[in-house]
Amino acid sequence: MNLKDGLAEILSRCYQPRKEQKAWEWIEENCELPPESGAKLRGPIDTGVTAYTRGIYEAYADNAVRFLTLAKSAQVGGTTVLKNLVLWDIAHQPNPGIYYTATEKLAARFNDRELEPHFKYCKEVENLAVRERGKWKQLEKLFANGATIALRGSNSPSNLASIPALHVKLDEVDKWPDESEREAPAVQLAIARTKTYEDIRKVFIISTPTVENGVLWQYYLKGSQERYHVPCPFCEFRQELHFYYTKGKGGLWYPEDCRRSDGYWDLDLVRQETRYRCANCDGLIHNNRKLAMNSEGTWEKNNPHAPFDHRSFHISALYSPFETWGGIATVYLESKNVPGRMHDFDNNYRGMPYIRKATTILSKDIMAIVESSPKYERGQLPVKPRLITMTVDVQQENFWWTIRAWVRDRVSYLIDFGSAISYKDLDNIYRRLYEFEGSKYKVWKAMIDSGYSAKRRAGVYDWCLATRKNFFPARGVGKNAGLTDSWGERSIKHGGSSRRDGSSKSEGSTIVITYFEDDIYKEELYCRRIKERSEPRWYLPQDITHEYIDQLTDEHLVEKPSARGNVELVWERARNNHLGDCEKMQLVCGDMVSGYLNKPEPKAEDPDDHEIKPGLVVDTPPPGWS
Repeated sequence: MNLKDGLAEILSRCYQPRKEQKAWEWIEENCELPPESGAKLRGPIDTGVTAYTRGIYEAYADNAVRFLTLAKSAQVGGTTVLKNLVLWDIAHQPNPGIYYTATEKLAARFNDRELEPHFKYCKEVENLAVRERGKWKQLEKLFANGATIALRGSNSPSNLASIPALHVKLDEVDKWPDESEREAPAVQLAIARTKTYEDIRKVFIISTPTVENGVLWQYYLKGSQERYHVPCPFCEFRQELHFYYTKGKGGLWYPEDCRRSDGYWDLDLVRQETRYRCANCDGLIHNNRKLAMNSEGTWEKNNPHAPFDHRSFHISALYSPFETWGGIATVYLESKNVPGRMHDFDNNYRGMPYIRKATTILSKDIMAIVESSPKYERGQLPVKPRLITMTVDVQQENFWWTIRAWVRDRVSYLIDFGSAISYKDLDNIYRRLYEFEGSKYKVWKAMIDSGYSAKRRAGVYDWCLATRKNFFPARGVGKNAGLTDSWGERSIKHGGSSRRDGSSKSEGSTIVITYFEDDIYKEELYCRRIKERSEPRWYLPQDITHEYIDQLTDEHLVEKPSARGNVELVWERARNNHLGDCEKMQLVCGDMVSGYLNKPEPKAEDPDDHEIKPGLVVDTPPPGWS
């Protein structure tokens, strides 16, 4: 083929008239999910599997719509929607486009794992790709019809202010760097790239929401706030699917028969027996009806005051073909009493922001727990413990400590608390014995705060090494510290030395530090355990002191204006909260050994055997506590 014929073919492809079809029909005809994408479904896209996405595609293709926000849970096909809209833009509105995500590294990963394979399996778009050196790069691509796509990270102001664009895709905006660190909010800087095309621009914001004042949820509230309504297969009443069941509103339901004889839920039975209860007729709907219900669903607007050009949608995992209602119910039951897990559940399964409330702890809140606790006093064991733990808060001149006994399901009893002057005092407290029905028990391990003076001479790390790890260091961190769960462990070298030339003389000793997300455990302690008195039960002795009460009522979750003018919730303390920090670390200890606490009780012991016990009989120490 000569140059003239080649140009003619390209021009004919670019300007030939299109047949009329809806956006989702074009996607089904032209787009595929490639094997390398990692998606659960492969091959030609069938939007009937996720029928709720059809309305989203149609809204995006509507020339009157300028902004589209999708608040979603995980596993609803959100990434596939995003990729398909990129292809749609290239084929139907060939103009400059930008895809933004949290970092440039994530943008490159999205290109390599998601976008590039998607291009190759869409013939119409692939035929337009100009795969020439300098015109087709990892983060910048040119197409023969004039379309371009650039991929950028939001963590660089220069990336956000780089080039003008008609199409802007903002991915997982609630995971972008903190706006307070910038001259202007990252999302606003990204949207500003569309100013040149203000009358015809398309801005698509997609994310799993995190918190109520997060970027995604605020944009969702500004839009039409559309929810997906599906018909009941029994009475045909159209309704939005809710997780929590209430009369007249519907929700997931599982029978009380799913409880075992010991009162705990049999998760396998819950997974099998969970149904959706209709808001109108109370009919129990099996999960296998979900696909048919979705195919008859419609989007309903809930914000009559929304701008006409801003459509916003919310979809949860309850509609997902990749999740079962029983599976979601079991995740809830596994999460509801674990610090930080309900935050994740609300975000990734309900597609909702985690709602925090300002909280002030009063002395009457502490006394209410004392009144509802079993009748015991400091120094006494009211039950046979599976485990006894000690926690220590380090101050400049002294230490504060608490000791708790743990039983099944992370139920715990405060046994003793106080202050100490020296490490030797701490060791003596650690070695105290506690008696229950003729057997004596001692502390198993002690968690000590390493955030204050861990690296000074004779500091926390040295003490932990000297006690042969009976004491182990821990440190509270912020939400951006890179933890994948509410707590985690990292190894460091301590006590090494180096020569004058900088080379290593001795490597030092390895020490394992436990890191935990500070705000998660503060909220678990003050909001859930004390204010709401939620499970697992958290008990106090009858002779609790004013000093303990004063320190546990010192820290509050209060509303404060942020640097951007929004209201945010922050923790504040007035005087000191050292025992509160100790109790917070006790909750971390409970999480670390939760698997062990729920193991079957060991075999009955010889009644004449009254040796000192560590609080439990161990074959293998709890994870991380070897």
